[in-house]
Amino acid sequence: MRPSTPDFEALAAQPGTEVRREQVDGKDSVVLRRAGVELRYGRAGSVGVDSNGPGMLCLWRHSLAVKSVLDFCGVPAADPAQAALSWAIGALNDFIVANSLVATLLAEVEAAAAGLMAVPAAVGVLPAEQREARCKAIMAPDQMAGGVLRSPQDYRAMVTRQLAVPRPPVMNPCL
Repeated sequence: MRPSTPDFEALAAQPGTEVRREQVDGKDSVVLRRAGVELRYGRAGSVGVDSNGPGMLCLWRHSLAVKSVLDFCGVPAADPAQAALSWAIGALNDFIVANSLVATLLAEVEAAAAGLMAVPAAVGVLPAEQREARCKAIMAPDQMAGGVLRSPQDYRAMVTRQLAVPRPPVMNPCL
């Protein structure tokens, strides 16, 4: 089994990475900084904040959620928004593998993505009238799915900008 916490000593030796140990309220923790991301590891787990923009794990989860919505609502696979999301999810999968602080396989990331995308399908089949109303609401222009549908090029450009900065993938801040 792979370790779930990074090798802090090995990471501290890498250029651009700062690792320090501190004690807060009598509890030991490790703070790691790299490329605008600060991660804090303690007994209860870890939390990270990305100062570059949205946390890359958040962007990945949102991309998966929007793709699930488009699939659920029957947006054709040939739609430019579907193509932009498929590209983004693949690129974000690769980013997560390349930038994770613990060894991560692409197959693990893809399995996690498949599990997250299966959740909407598990909700069950809605009657056509309810499905149509729900899809209309969640694909409105002010919702993330609506934004991707309205301008897949802008979505792709935003993801491209975020991918340009190699850094540990974290959830915060979220979109």
